[in-house]
Amino acid sequence: MGAGASVDALSLDGELKELLSYYDGNLESAADAVNREIVRVVPKTGSGRFVPERGEQTAVQGVVDRATKLARLGYESAWEGYKAADGDAARQSADDFLAETRRLEEDFPDTPPPPRCDLPEGASIDALAALAYFHGEDLLESLRRFVQDAGGEYKRGPRKSKSRIRQKTEKDYGGDVARVVDLERATGIFDSVDDLSFAISLLRDASRRGEITIRRCKDRFSHPFENGYRDLQLNVELEGFVGELQLNLRRIIEVKAKAHKIYEVERVIEAKEDKDALQRAVDGPGLESEQVLRLTIEGGRSIDDAFGSLAVFEAALARALPPGCVVANVYSGERGEVRVRLGLDEVAAMAQLRDDVVLESRAFEDALNESLPDGTKISVDRAAFLECYSRIMMRFGKLTPHQREKLKELRAANVAVLLSPAGGGKTFLAIQRVLEELRGDAGAVVLFAARNVALALFVCKWLVVASRKSAKHVVDRVHVLVAPFEDGPRRVRVEGRRLVLDAVGEAVKYALVVVDEAHHLVNDAALRAQLAHISAAQTRLLLLADASQATATHKPDQIARSLVDLPHEQKVAVATLSEVVRSTKRIVAGAAAFQLEAGRKAETETHAASIGPPLVARIFKLADGQDTSEHYAPEVVEALSAVQKQLTDLSDLDDRVAVVCPDEVFVEKLRGPLGLALGGFELVDAATASAALPRDEERSSGSKPWLVVDSVDNMDGLERLVVICVGLDQVIDRGAGVFETRSRLYRAMTRAQLAVAVVNEVLPGGWLEFLGRVELDDKKFDDAKERRNRAETAADDVVGGVVEEASAPVRDSVDADKGAVEKASPEDTGAPAEAPMPADKEAMRRGGTLPPYAEPDRGLVQFDAWRERI
Repeated sequence: MGAGASVDALSLDGELKELLSYYDGNLESAADAVNREIVRVVPKTGSGRFVPERGEQTAVQGVVDRATKLARLGYESAWEGYKAADGDAARQSADDFLAETRRLEEDFPDTPPPPRCDLPEGASIDALAALAYFHGEDLLESLRRFVQDAGGEYKRGPRKSKSRIRQKTEKDYGGDVARVVDLERATGIFDSVDDLSFAISLLRDASRRGEITIRRCKDRFSHPFENGYRDLQLNVELEGFVGELQLNLRRIIEVKAKAHKIYEVERVIEAKEDKDALQRAVDGPGLESEQVLRLTIEGGRSIDDAFGSLAVFEAALARALPPGCVVANVYSGERGEVRVRLGLDEVAAMAQLRDDVVLESRAFEDALNESLPDGTKISVDRAAFLECYSRIMMRFGKLTPHQREKLKELRAANVAVLLSPAGGGKTFLAIQRVLEELRGDAGAVVLFAARNVALALFVCKWLVVASRKSAKHVVDRVHVLVAPFEDGPRRVRVEGRRLVLDAVGEAVKYALVVVDEAHHLVNDAALRAQLAHISAAQTRLLLLADASQATATHKPDQIARSLVDLPHEQKVAVATLSEVVRSTKRIVAGAAAFQLEAGRKAETETHAASIGPPLVARIFKLADGQDTSEHYAPEVVEALSAVQKQLTDLSDLDDRVAVVCPDEVFVEKLRGPLGLALGGFELVDAATASAALPRDEERSSGSKPWLVVDSVDNMDGLERLVVICVGLDQVIDRGAGVFETRSRLYRAMTRAQLAVAVVNEVLPGGWLEFLGRVELDDKKFDDAKERRNRAETAADDVVGGVVEEASAPVRDSVDADKGAVEKASPEDTGAPAEAPMPADKEAMRRGGTLPPYAEPDRGLVQFDAWRERI
């Protein structure tokens, strides 16, 4: 339940000591075990309803009691950990901090009567909600800077439910709903006592200057609850509305996250809710309150005018949202628009909402409009939604059970290699490991290594968004190592709204070194030298790799040892992710044809991903001597236009589209003609886009939207809502370029989250044409069927035809129905495993040419069928 002092230093009863000893004193493991036991012993009927009085109540209460004791131990251990972190200095900091919290409570005492919102006597819950609708957003946003300027993480909470407000009003305030002053709330989370002390001083100074109005302070650090929980709670007023700001320390919050499950489980049992409610109580929320939607009601009408009341509007919202999305907060915007914050259980729920908002069906908007009986329309600002969507995808930290298991393996290893297909979450899991290191040690510095600058800067931006801290406080503790590696590690600093790199200078001892896209860096001498220079073998190492993107196969252990001189006895842990969480099912199925290591394809799953729109294709003929770039540019524009139609004619595509080309030479030739053809876009490279910190929902007036144009290599590890693959095809021959082209196509397609377009000239005997040979079905998309379809190994057949296998004799037996020649098994020959090779590829393996089906017109038809199928 969070790191802290040794549990041996704390007083334990016999039962708790026995529980901890079973888990080697590990609070986290013991807490997880108790949570699993809660689910196991809670009684329920066959219909899933809970009936605690059926005789198992004693067992349930026993589990809850053990969890309560464990929470108390966790809180005490966490607080003692801060006091003992650096000996006498840490203890003195803790004493000074407690003196500061006591002074703050003396200035704003918790004495009767409690603070009150500016509402008339007898006001209703709806009246309180209306006050929050107009002033809650401004109040909480006014407090953000005090937390982030002190280095803290700022988290907004969901609004209290009506039932909870009613319960609190009757129990604590004699029926006066205006005394409920935590309807809107936020939390500041700090990694050190010193940072929290600094935040207190900033808030005190702001109060003295009249910038904020503090109505009350509850000092629970000096006066903790009986269970050991501590925090500092401030009630702050703006325009007659009073909200709550909690300030706390990271380790205490980590314990609270576990302990809160105890409270939720008891509440669910008491209310006799169903088993899904219990599972949610144990799992906890993904994101509690995130800005997601900006809505405008036709004619500038207000919510009360259009829906009758805020409550009716929120009920309509709840019906329109997909499962896993709940209304957290609703506010009035500056120009009369409605701003909606949502709680999100998992990434899949957000992906479904994305599809409902931006695809042609407009399912969310239509469902919401059905609630308006007079025909008035309500519209979603899709550009603002996508800006929020990008931020949420980087902020979402709740792991799937599969990811949770793999992160545990990585955390336990000094040297680890994490394998996964593109979009499987390698970088996401690495971000979680980096955040763990930075949060666990306020002085820790992490090194992130990658061959391209764009990926390194993107990871830094991701860390800023995920941490919810100010950019400066995050990037000060992250260094990057990028090509040319001879330049050594570099610092990251904030310049305006951009990230820039500077030389590090002095030697730094890193707490963790992460090497991304390691499959492209095997045996890189310059990187190996730099890793040796910083003593990487003596620190914790995490390497991220994907064999399906590489042009050569390496064992995971070899990947690590090729870059770092590890002792022979050093164990290299290997964890493998098999779920694709980024791309749609169509993208995964379509890209699988180009994926290397065919055997891994069957193991790859899409984690509750949406189907997504069909692939857009622009395959055209070039006349002899025709300028390639001049012809490609208008075809890219046409492809972009087709994608825009799929996205309900979305007008704001700022930094949401990447045009991915084979190499930088191709990029330079295309850039000029494409810029002229597009007109309204500013073309930027991947590094420029990655260096820009997330903007507000509004782009500055007069600025052009960005469109990324770059090579496959420079896009490695990145992603965009839409990807247009341009000029990536190549004629299949006997050279090593077969692997390179196949890798490029796979890597480019899997950069996309939602939509893919392919723009290419007709290449007789090329990859795109060959895929069309397979019998295709353009009926309803079936993910499972497509994964089993022959197209998935069609590309492997070609590779099998160009790889020299002199020692692998071909059998004479031919399956007439499939037209395939069976090869001797690898066990017979010692050769690597390959998929069966079509008979008409045998000539090509011997140096011949493609058969007559490889004709331009026929190739267009064949590719179009493949495109329609996915």
